[in-house]
Amino acid sequence: MKTNHGFTLIELLVVIAIIALLISLLIPVIQAARESSRRVHCGNRMKQVALAVHNYESSLKAFPPGIDCSVTREQTVTEGEGENAIEVTKTVVDTSFYSAWLTLLPFLEKPELYDDIMTQYHARAWDNEIGREAVVSDLSCPSDPHAGRVIKPIGGDRMFAVGGYVMSGGDYCIAVDPDNLDKLGISGFSRGAFQPKKWTTVEEIPDGLSQTVMVSERVIAADDVQLIRGAVVMDRGFSTNQFNACEVPGFSSALCWKTRKDKYRYHDGLTLDTERSSRRWIDGQPAFTWFNTILPPNAPSCASGESHWQPAITPPTSFHSGGVNTALCDGSVKFVSDKVNCGVAKNPKASNDSLLCKRTGQSNFGIWGAMGTRNGNEAIKLP
Repeated sequence: MKTNHGFTLIELLVVIAIIALLISLLIPVIQAARESSRRVHCGNRMKQVALAVHNYESSLKAFPPGIDCSVTREQTVTEGEGENAIEVTKTVVDTSFYSAWLTLLPFLEKPELYDDIMTQYHARAWDNEIGREAVVSDLSCPSDPHAGRVIKPIGGDRMFAVGGYVMSGGDYCIAVDPDNLDKLGISGFSRGAFQPKKWTTVEEIPDGLSQTVMVSERVIAADDVQLIRGAVVMDRGFSTNQFNACEVPGFSSALCWKTRKDKYRYHDGLTLDTERSSRRWIDGQPAFTWFNTILPPNAPSCASGESHWQPAITPPTSFHSGGVNTALCDGSVKFVSDKVNCGVAKNPKASNDSLLCKRTGQSNFGIWGAMGTRNGNEAIKLP
């Protein structure tokens, strides 16, 4: 008599359990491999941005300004009051707030896009309809799920193409007074490789091109604003009319560090803002296209007021495990750890508002701060 052999129900369940276990073990490995590939791709894109900066420097003998130079525009203003009020068109010299990334488009093999945007150059960056919605994939990291998108900020009324690469303002808490960008000591100053409305020459980086950070990455603020990576704390308790961190009593890197509930999230009850954090690649205001080397990578971000041009502590952020990609001024790309030495930045006894505005000399913020300064005269060994 012939007997048919088969699996019992228990054997079948055991096989299914083993397969499920193997899949559960393989998924993290596959995800890690994919992220490793994205991280390499991210570094390669950043390398291309760094090379574009160097090609620009070869042509014009300086790095591009972090915020554009003045432009001449026609502006209609009202003079007089009541029945005597009349509208007068005047020629004014103004700042359009375009970021360095616009200037670099021809060196990123996008001359046509550059030409198109420049047809509306008379408009400020946020009013340039072509540039506002132009996606430039070279300026974002593929690890960021928001990369390559056009997004409307929560509560906003306009769409903006986002970008994830940001330029270094060094260890200085940069701010921009929109009505007086050149006001000495208040705004228009940076300790980093890029400066507002100023071209940085290679000779102005005596600390060494291989010792100075030029570009890093910043996560585009996610809808879950409670996440540290991307969102910026907006503490409305500070004055909204100050354009220098030294003028904001109590605003400090230590205070910013304390907003962190855990590795990934802010404390509950804080007022947060998603419009910051690389929301506009074309906009040169500090909130969108700058970072500083005060707190370490993937640390909290804090602003002293709700305006985009006010002082803010904005470390680079990423979705990479343990750090961020950074491009140095010599064009090389280096991965910087979240645990990089940042001196007194997190020490409440030593960190005060005046440290955020140091204009000369060695950085107060350890190796990370020294990597940000172009002329701090620090002798460091890169981590």
